[in-house]
Amino acid sequence: METKPSVPQPQPTPSGRGVDVLFKLAVIFLGAFILVVTLLVVGRMAIYKIHPYERGLHLRGGMYLGTDQPGWHTQIPFWDTVIIVKVNERLGYVDQIAASTADDLSMVVSLQFTYRVTDPARFALDVDDPERILFEFVQGRLRDVVNTKTMADMMHSRAGFNDEILTQLRTKEAQYGVQFVTVQIQSAT
Repeated sequence: METKPSVPQPQPTPSGRGVDVLFKLAVIFLGAFILVVTLLVVGRMAIYKIHPYERGLHLRGGMYLGTDQPGWHTQIPFWDTVIIVKVNERLGYVDQIAASTADDLSMVVSLQFTYRVTDPARFALDVDDPERILFEFVQGRLRDVVNTKTMADMMHSRAGFNDEILTQLRTKEAQYGVQFVTVQIQSAT
């Protein structure tokens, strides 16, 4: 029987062990970093905050689930959608529209109005482009009321005119999910 001379196996050098340890630590650190970032991103997508001047319309797969009140809430990422609607008082302005009075005189009228959203679901889901529709509605009502007044009435009884327009606007509040707060003629020439 023949014995083979044993070939000495190369022994790892101490510097090779240090590189292996550093490589393993780098892989662990990189994995932990990716896990933490993923958890933060998914957590940020799942948790949201509604401010006191907002309401959140919670939709799941396009179906309306309910209105979220102010505070912290959760959703299923990529599945749920939350539409934030501001419910605080808003300002609208109708700038210099031409209108005819009851005595067939032409005048240019400007109006400022404020409103607040009372039904966020109706405002955002049932009405397409609600701010534009409210503007057009206010503008139309302004023309309608001017058409029933004489030029003298327009110039001398602005408070009554403001009240009449506000009364006209309130007929559609429930349909649009808003409450008109103030109406004020800015100019009538």
